Amino acid sequence: MSIKIIRAKEQKESLWSGGSTKEIYIYPQKTSYEERNFDIRISRAVVVDEKSTFTKLKEFDRKLMILDGSLEIQHTLPEGECIKNHLKPYEVTSFDGGWDTTSIGKVSDFNLMMKKGLKGDLKRLVVHENEKIQLQFHNKRLALLYCLNGVVEIYIQEETYNKQFLYDGDVLVIENANNQNIKDSIYFKKIDPKTQIINAYVF
Repeated sequence: MSIKIIRAKEQKESLWSGGSTKEIYIYPQKTSYEERNFDIRISRAVVVDEKSTFTKLKEFDRKLMILDGSLEIQHTLPEGECIKNHLKPYEVTSFDGGWDTTSIGKVSDFNLMMKKGLKGDLKRLVVHENEKIQLQFHNKRLALLYCLNGVVEIYIQEETYNKQFLYDGDVLVIENANNQNIKDSIYFKKIDPKTQIINAYVF
């Protein structure tokens, strides 16, 4: 198992036809979105075009969480069936990356891409100020705690760095936590009432 913090300034940002994106995490290391040779990729995006067409990713399943704005998303399945969803902030939708997908709406969003066969989820954590919460990460291939804004205080037991802070855009990453013998415990609390925290995990 490995535990690491990736600071916002270390994350790769790039432009695409409909806006901008920031790659928060990719696994394995030294893989790339462009070559489609990754297993897991987590990113944030800002969509500035009213209408967008999603890149088809046939080898991946996707989860999308809206952070700001609202989005009308439509999927066209191979047999011709259409599925429409209207998403508001912090709502999550799941879909096959190989579907023809279009959207209407200018939003910022949070994305999880997983190679087919992997399972995962995204959720916003509702935490009261100064409430100490234990992060559930055991038996997961990946667990990620993302500070959308504000300040999160992290306590890591059994580690040389016992206390760390996450600021806007920073992320705590725990890899290969499916080892039954792990004794580490990780706790966190928000120390700013405006802090928003996103949790992602993959089995």
